[in-house]
Amino acid sequence: DEALANGIRGTIRNQTHGEEVAITLLEPNAWKGDVVIWLGDRGRASLTGDDGQPVPAVARLLAGGAAIVGVDLFRQAEEPPARNRTVREDREAAAYTYGYNHPLLAQRAHDVLTVLTWLRTDGAPDLGRPRRILLAAFGDTAPVAAATRAVAGATINKTALDTKGFRFAELADWRDPLFLPGGATYLDLPGFLAAHPLPLWLAGEPEPTTPEAAAYAAFGRPDWLVRSTGPSETAPLAATEWLLQP
Repeated sequence: DEALANGIRGTIRNQTHGEEVAITLLEPNAWKGDVVIWLGDRGRASLTGDDGQPVPAVARLLAGGAAIVGVDLFRQAEEPPARNRTVREDREAAAYTYGYNHPLLAQRAHDVLTVLTWLRTDGAPDLGRPRRILLAAFGDTAPVAAATRAVAGATINKTALDTKGFRFAELADWRDPLFLPGGATYLDLPGFLAAHPLPLWLAGEPEPTTPEAAAYAAFGRPDWLVRSTGPSETAPLAATEWLLQP
């Protein structure tokens, strides 16, 4: 691990699956028990701007007493951006690849589950086990977070996503990093969001009559589904204000 001025940079090792996940943990001056898993298209670099200082949304979380974990998801730091790999160079067929291998989105969701398990079992260094684990995801990491949440359920206390209207059915390339076999089959991304009617803040999903809305209504907690209609560039800061609420 490498010490930072207000946290650490290190690696979580999943010994069961032989995997490693690179993280950056930022600690507030006065921790109030929340840890936010922060996902962005630039991985851990999404926590800071070009000047090396926390971006406004991250700075607001720290000021509010939350610790933040930035994550480099599997192959996220590659240049050019990673695509789903084929089984062999001469086997350009989806059946060969996805019949025997996990797609990139599933592998990245597994990385988030590894971080989640680490926080729940070991706790963050110098802080301990969190009172609440919150999940925030923006850009192409929003579908990854939605898939993670569908598996993790109540292990994640609150989730904030800016989906930008993403739908699996609209992907034109089976090697797209967001391709997921069967992802569009059961109500597409809204089906993932409806899997667990737990506190959820959504940007980029303007339609009020959706599977997730019906699920929350049926569960008797329509108030747990909060929709943002503001511009996309303000979504991260708006999400942090909601995440910090009790």
